[in-house]
Amino acid sequence: MFYGCGEDNPIDPNGNGTETPDDPNKPDPNDPALTYDEGVIINGVKWATRNIDAVGIFAATSESSGMFFQWNKKTAWSATVPSEGASISGWNYWGSTDAKEWINANDPSPAGWRVPTKAELATLLDPDKVTAEWTTKNGVNGTKFTDKESKNSLFLPAVGGRDEKSGALFYNSSSYGLYWARSRPSGGSSSYAHCLKITETGRDINTIFNMSGGYSIRCIAEDYASPYIPPHGEITDDINGVVINGVRWATRNVGAHGTFMNKPEDYGALYQWGRQGDGHEQRTSTIYNNEENPVTSTFYYGSQYVSSYDDNGQIVSNHPAYGKFITVNSSYWDIWRSPRNNALWNAGTMSAPVKTGGDPSPAGWRVPTLDEIKKLCDQSKVVNEKVTINGIDGRIFTDISTGKSIFLPFAGRRLSGLLQFEGNSGNYWSNTISADGLNPNSPWSLTVSDVPAGYRDGSEHTLGYSVRPVSE
Repeated sequence: MFYGCGEDNPIDPNGNGTETPDDPNKPDPNDPALTYDEGVIINGVKWATRNIDAVGIFAATSESSGMFFQWNKKTAWSATVPSEGASISGWNYWGSTDAKEWINANDPSPAGWRVPTKAELATLLDPDKVTAEWTTKNGVNGTKFTDKESKNSLFLPAVGGRDEKSGALFYNSSSYGLYWARSRPSGGSSSYAHCLKITETGRDINTIFNMSGGYSIRCIAEDYASPYIPPHGEITDDINGVVINGVRWATRNVGAHGTFMNKPEDYGALYQWGRQGDGHEQRTSTIYNNEENPVTSTFYYGSQYVSSYDDNGQIVSNHPAYGKFITVNSSYWDIWRSPRNNALWNAGTMSAPVKTGGDPSPAGWRVPTLDEIKKLCDQSKVVNEKVTINGIDGRIFTDISTGKSIFLPFAGRRLSGLLQFEGNSGNYWSNTISADGLNPNSPWSLTVSDVPAGYRDGSEHTLGYSVRPVSE
């Protein structure tokens, strides 16, 4: 959430959507220079070369700020005056809406143009087809997007925005830009919508902003054929898996060892990292106290010490920890076994993974690598949104180019055997161990929740997470 300062709107000082008739600086809606734009095609989408100014009018130049708009509203607010710190009169903090997208009657774009969808904004962030560079044009900061094939370019100025509650202009407005998308998340709060954020350090399309905020609009041509995005809640249910950004993902979570759940929304089992399915993965399995009787390389069985592990590094069936959820040991707090073994789910490398006997995935499938999870989170190729499927919350990941999708339910996790966050969030293992950084020797995982999905290291091997496999 941003906070800042602002001022009165010279075109609509009362905030009611009407223009001041005696304003000598009011743009002429009949001036063809302000209502026509030849546009530019970037990665298959035809963009206007200027921001929207007053309703139905383009700004004078590509670096001009134009005016700000609240989501799904047609009132134009000044982006420049008065100075930062001043309040604005007539600002409408309007709360929430049931609208799923910006309706045509409220679209302030000039004739022949419209507010872009999130998927259309995401095409600007495709690193294979578009370069993005933070630059300055005639003294104005912003991001220049260039189509790698055609060399066409588009400049989006960084002009900040207005605070959702007060209408005040943001401080340091030249350090970032915010551009509305036509759509809002299908799940979660009804007070937020999608927005493209540009800064010197990067670009983000998966952040949501309060719809009462005042931000820029860069429209696209109406005759452009939008990438297909399925209706909210529509998932691709294929037992053979679905290709998302070049990776074939299973459409269901793993249950017992070597089996899939029946439906995409089924939670499935919760595995400790590196373990095969031996019963410990059941959501209410018995807890084994690893502090009192540590799992080490040998244990006393019968009349002698024998190996605790089989050839795959898994606990042998006659060990007392077999089939149980192993808790943390203070001497080796992040792993369930000693000595550590970082190859329990991948005998190869991240670029050439090799499935192990301990991998719980069904035949022909395996636990994904970090690189494959990164591809699923690539916002330039994949849209991920919170949705509800048959009463189960989760996130749907949709390939922008094909419309194919998978659903990852908020299946929760287990910590020291305690089931947590079921229905609120979910964590999905990779087979990759962090080699360096802040958390060396810890597994990477995918997190899904109310906010856009992301990946992280630092998870203990002893946590119980879901497994969503990829094709071998």
